[in-house]
Amino acid sequence: MQRKYNFNDLSSESSNESENTILEEEAIEGEEIPVEDNIQMLENLVADADENQAENFVPDMSNLANLEPSRRAYCVYEKFSTDWPMLTIDCVNTGAHYEKEPHSFHFLSGTTTTSLEKPSIQLIRIAQIQSEQIDDDDSDAEGSVQDYLPPVLERRLFDVNANVLRVKSHTNFYNNQFQAGNPNAGAAWLENGELIFFNLFKEFKTMGTMMSNELPQTSFLQNEQCYDTPVNNLQGSFKYDKPGYGLDFHSLKNLAVAGNQQNILNAFKLTPSGQVMKDGQNYSRFNNGSIEDVKFAKTGAFLLNGVFAACSTNGHAQICDPKSNQQPEPFKVSHADVNVIDFDYQNEHLIYAGDDIGQVFCFDLRNTSQFMTKIHYNQSAITSLKASPSSGCTIAVADDNGAIVFYQMDEENETDLIKLGLPSQYLFLHCGNEEPREISWCGQAEGYLATTDLNGIQLIKPVNL
Repeated sequence: MQRKYNFNDLSSESSNESENTILEEEAIEGEEIPVEDNIQMLENLVADADENQAENFVPDMSNLANLEPSRRAYCVYEKFSTDWPMLTIDCVNTGAHYEKEPHSFHFLSGTTTTSLEKPSIQLIRIAQIQSEQIDDDDSDAEGSVQDYLPPVLERRLFDVNANVLRVKSHTNFYNNQFQAGNPNAGAAWLENGELIFFNLFKEFKTMGTMMSNELPQTSFLQNEQCYDTPVNNLQGSFKYDKPGYGLDFHSLKNLAVAGNQQNILNAFKLTPSGQVMKDGQNYSRFNNGSIEDVKFAKTGAFLLNGVFAACSTNGHAQICDPKSNQQPEPFKVSHADVNVIDFDYQNEHLIYAGDDIGQVFCFDLRNTSQFMTKIHYNQSAITSLKASPSSGCTIAVADDNGAIVFYQMDEENETDLIKLGLPSQYLFLHCGNEEPREISWCGQAEGYLATTDLNGIQLIKPVNL
């Protein structure tokens, strides 16, 4: 990736240093596994060639609270206030891939309220999204924004019994932004320890959007029959003594995994009729701690085999391969709590993690005895980490301090950045969030990221992504 450095008027030198049971039997049972040559076809479906990165914008990490973002650093920067804080957000992929503006995105989110009002799970649509045309010579002058219409947000909701800690859409991406899953299906962790699976058909219908239970698949996947029958009318509920944050759906198979604060890691099989069956086995191999995040692999043989990862407050992460008779032991990530984890979209062996003191790690799963990369630029606990579905080795990371940082993890020796006290992997820093909780890439259009914080939702697209 080539870069051009043109630091704006917010640029400053940073002082930070860089640095089995149902799942085994059902994951792919009854379907012929593609031969190795065909599996490699998934990996051949690579992202488009990276374009030159236009600029890098470098606000001062030690002074985020007093900075105002430069509008010149963004193609899109929109804020939407909400009645109640939302701790979680996930993009719902509706099958369209946008190359021209205006865009329209759907999201799942959930509210945190007082006892006077019931919390809710919300289906949100943000429409009419387009870049603001800023005149760089006089960005504050009247009329400097041309042909711009503000986006429109609408939402549909249903009440739930407790505050929503995590939501997950059944839809997902794999490889070069290919979309799969059922837009009508989702799941959520509630604060009372309830794990619920639900259907969004009614909410989409009242929005005037009738969604099919299956997104279009590629001809390769259709021919190889390596994805499951679509799920209809998904509904289920499971009660735990303590809640959790770890929750994910498989991109191709009707599988889900969930982990909670009691160190319980369960797998679930979704039937075509919408029933949810819980695997009785606890897949956690952690000695103690709370399971903070779980993710399925997104490409290659790991994807087809249903491999998933989990991370724990005991500083470790584990990989679970349902088709293997021997499961690897958890590996050490950090001496601090590990809060978040995610697989790369193009290299099945790369996995990313973030801990409670602001460190970000990259591991090669073929050798987990030592991290490949460690970055310590964020100044507080990492609250969310998501790999980009459209650009390999690109991640976005949110922390408790209000920073959202974009990293290109395969960069190793960018001397211009190192001279500024920045990590070699640095791409962009977004500020202006108050305690951001979760971020979500909008994979239907490259470079868009949604965030939630105490004040509402932000939608951004940096100029260099």
